Amino acid sequence: MTEESPNGDGAFDLLPGLRDKIFSFSFPVLAQPLKFQKDRRLIGPSPFTFFDRHVNESQRLKRVAPLSTLADDLIRKVDDRLAELEGSGDGPLPVRSHTVGKVQSLVDMVPPPDQEITPYFTIKRLRQSLSASCLPFVSHWILHPRAPRYELALSFNRKQMSELPPCRPDDPREDFTMRFLPPGGIQSDILSSIDDLVRGTLEEWHDRDLGTWILLPLAPDSEQLLRSLDQLFTLSVLPSPISSIAGLPIIVDDKPPFYDADITPWTLPALDSSPGSKESFCAVTPASNGHGAIYPPALSKDFSRSKFEEMKEPTAEALVHHAWRLAVQQDTTIIVVNCGNYERIGIRHRGTRTLYLSDIIDVTKPGYGKLHLGILMAVVDDALNRYRVYREKHPVSLATKRILKRARKTEIVGNSGLRRSKRQRMNTLLSKSQDHHPLSKQDTQTLWREVNQRSILLLQFSGGGLNSSRPTGCLRKGRSLSPFTPAPEELPLHGLKDSYQPNEYFTLTLDWDNSNGLTGQVFTGQLQVSLPSGRALSRSVVAKIATYAEARERVRHEYRVYQHLWAHNIKRIPEIYGLFEDMDDLVTMIVMERAACTFRQREPITKENKGGLREVPPSDKLTIMEVVEAMHKAGVVHDDLRPDNLVLAQDGKPMVIDFDRSTLHPTDDLKDIERRHIENLLSGKTNGAGRTILW
Repeated sequence: MTEESPNGDGAFDLLPGLRDKIFSFSFPVLAQPLKFQKDRRLIGPSPFTFFDRHVNESQRLKRVAPLSTLADDLIRKVDDRLAELEGSGDGPLPVRSHTVGKVQSLVDMVPPPDQEITPYFTIKRLRQSLSASCLPFVSHWILHPRAPRYELALSFNRKQMSELPPCRPDDPREDFTMRFLPPGGIQSDILSSIDDLVRGTLEEWHDRDLGTWILLPLAPDSEQLLRSLDQLFTLSVLPSPISSIAGLPIIVDDKPPFYDADITPWTLPALDSSPGSKESFCAVTPASNGHGAIYPPALSKDFSRSKFEEMKEPTAEALVHHAWRLAVQQDTTIIVVNCGNYERIGIRHRGTRTLYLSDIIDVTKPGYGKLHLGILMAVVDDALNRYRVYREKHPVSLATKRILKRARKTEIVGNSGLRRSKRQRMNTLLSKSQDHHPLSKQDTQTLWREVNQRSILLLQFSGGGLNSSRPTGCLRKGRSLSPFTPAPEELPLHGLKDSYQPNEYFTLTLDWDNSNGLTGQVFTGQLQVSLPSGRALSRSVVAKIATYAEARERVRHEYRVYQHLWAHNIKRIPEIYGLFEDMDDLVTMIVMERAACTFRQREPITKENKGGLREVPPSDKLTIMEVVEAMHKAGVVHDDLRPDNLVLAQDGKPMVIDFDRSTLHPTDDLKDIERRHIENLLSGKTNGAGRTILW
């Protein structure tokens, strides 16, 4: 593929052969093994749609339209760039060996006959091979064309998507994304050749996703789902996934809109924007009775469990809403949906809220490599053009310029400023997590009493690209667990009613600053209760949301463990506001008190500690050991004790969290193993990676 240069410095001459191989490349055909073909379901019982319904009305997907010329437009972009390079008279440039992916190795990536083709295999096939081979070209052709050699200025990153179920226990559901390298990660001679527009984009947008990739398993229903998107072209207005709970006003985001690029390699067709279609899109009128009552959707009360399962199967509408929501959150334009042998490319047009779709593309046909290179070039070009449009309308302030100048001098990218000491870092963590308006003891008791008596939680998201137009109604499935609430069995749970008065529900607003765990996604937010007197009490909380069957059962199990521990009066564990399920039975959620920080945040991984805990105060060690001993006496083994699950509570004292993998009524041997594990962890003899007990 390449030949080593005689100077022996690890550089290579980029021969035309590599470029031609990429242009003519096609993926080997992937065949689904026979034993996985029978009864193969795309994503099991989990829907795409729970988080997708929280896109604000002002940014929600309005329609889907065809763009049959899109693939040709992207290939033409590559040809145009090649013509520019040939016209400039530039000869071959050197490229470092580690920047060139091994395209030829794709032949060796055909899986064994008995291996199921999962999204992880598809990600590996794209990210580690063809995409990696294209990155040096995209970096040089778009970002630093005046540089003396080919060098990476882009990277691919894996992203765990725990809202979707794993295809196998050992194969977590993941997507991948492309990002700019921060200026500090680019060699100085390359960086000096970059113009001001690119430099500004790298400095301010280096932590943004540039494109949205959705990888589906290799399965007949995956291909059928991609082909069924054509049926959406006939709809003048796409059905909304927003929950139909009534009685609350619709919140329409009035923030400045995101901007589309004004220079693109594609030409979008004109769309019918007649008043009729616009009215039908916006005609969502909440019920108004003047008393603040809310009304659950009729489907939640009338549909049987079998009908729910039927609704949870993926549909064309669900897929495009899911893709659109991810693009809104990531603020990307280009969306690629791949199922192994086929893919479709989408263009998100923000101004008309339209998703333009290419024809279905066979990635096994010769020449796909050139199209893939065009996709990556268009992704980067779009980000640069949108940054330019944004800065033309919102010039950089003097303060931001000073921060960026300071970052350049210290080789620290972004707006983080100078490196902070450990004490400064801890103060920042504590200030972010603490309630800025702590409640008095009497108000705290009132809040717990009111929350425990209310059956409905109204859930909404704010931030991270989402701003719920209307909250999702969630029904209580488990009572609150705290020193301020009575025993759970003293307050019976109620089924779903036709309506709820203000004293029967409370609100939870979550920030989309989530972390992915083994069980689900963890969000921070504010719980608020309105009292009959007109006052409102709020508290910082954490919500763990699980979206597929196995994860939902683990959340229910975790709540049962908390019930067991609270019944045995175990201290230094989280206070629980309740267990909830949404009215459409899509997710299960547990809401609990928010900790200040984890032991891992307090003591980050360094070369010196190698991930172990070496600075735990003796008093904290004693408290944790007492909690573990009390848990064991109560008949519980945590089974996942690690620095991320040891936290400091709001009062600054240690606490143990995350009991979703705990074992009830364990043997004495399991207790001894966990006891030795936590002793070694707190003394720095182990880094706590993995579970205490082997699966």
